[in-house]
Amino acid sequence: MKTITTLGLIAVLCLIYFVYSKTHPTGIVSKPLPGVFVVIGVTGGPDTTPDNLLEGTTIPTLNWKSQASSGKFAAEIFDSRGASACAEATVSAPETKITFNCTLTPGKDYVANLVFKSLGGDIPADGSPFAFHVKAPALLSFDPSSVFDFNVVRANSSVPLKLVVRKTGDFWATNLSAELKPPFSFLGGKYPGNNGTCGDTILKDCLIYVAFSPTRQVSSTAEMEEPLVIRYNNGITSTTLSALLKGRATPTAIKLQFTTGNSNQIIGPNFCGPIFLYSVDASGKPATVVTRLPVRLSVASGNAAFYGDKNCTTRITTTTIVGGNYSTTAWLKSGPPQRIVLSATSTIGATVRQTFQVANH
Repeated sequence: MKTITTLGLIAVLCLIYFVYSKTHPTGIVSKPLPGVFVVIGVTGGPDTTPDNLLEGTTIPTLNWKSQASSGKFAAEIFDSRGASACAEATVSAPETKITFNCTLTPGKDYVANLVFKSLGGDIPADGSPFAFHVKAPALLSFDPSSVFDFNVVRANSSVPLKLVVRKTGDFWATNLSAELKPPFSFLGGKYPGNNGTCGDTILKDCLIYVAFSPTRQVSSTAEMEEPLVIRYNNGITSTTLSALLKGRATPTAIKLQFTTGNSNQIIGPNFCGPIFLYSVDASGKPATVVTRLPVRLSVASGNAAFYGDKNCTTRITTTTIVGGNYSTTAWLKSGPPQRIVLSATSTIGATVRQTFQVANH
């Protein structure tokens, strides 16, 4: 009789175990059950495809498949250094996903751990730890800066310039459109300019070629500026990249002239007095120079020097022309009676050599 009772108890226990194992398939197993409890990927926001890439959001949802109808699942996300990036979160079966209350960093790699909390201990999911990547939006930038200065360019001429565009992020930059207004343009007329390598879609670093082609003179203090605006989609949203192009124009023909205000260009020995440097156009009339035109001064021959003050104490080798009649004044200090030759050269190549006679008078 006791034997029958014992056998009956064993049968009941076996039945209980059979029912529990069917309703809790991972209940007492201490290792993954392939195909039964499996991580299938991360999703979130507009990204509805479970895989190892998180796109368009930084708030992750971990997805899995399981046959459990009761019990709890627990998951946690770690960064590449092993530090917790998203604190452990739990859900009850039969739920098969967890949305974390955290924000991940675009462009970074992470690992998610998923377990089933069983009577026999935590059971890891097949595929856990699960490695995934948060895709970073495309980011375009100019190298080395977003300000490009053509400096001084002669009117009715054109000077090209190469712009380097850097691309970072996981997504491509797509649907590009670019705007540029005169006197600046894309070299040859169309984006990305002749020899340019950027396109409507940018996968990697590329080049844009632009040109500065001033066709008119402006006031002596003006500087021509125009923004270069590039609109693109970074894989998540539409955005813009901007640069500032600037330059100055000089007259189409320019000369430099020295004068002491004395038509015979004769000065006295040990002279310390003003000498004027100014620009003239092809007809000899005062020329308009846009903003500042750097000029290098030198004494080609003779005993003399340029100074920046009326007492002839601070020597100078450069000056600037800013337009108008007597556009800049330097002070010249001469030695004994002699013949001296002064020279001035501008950044656009205009050069003047002027002879002065130092004589007793």
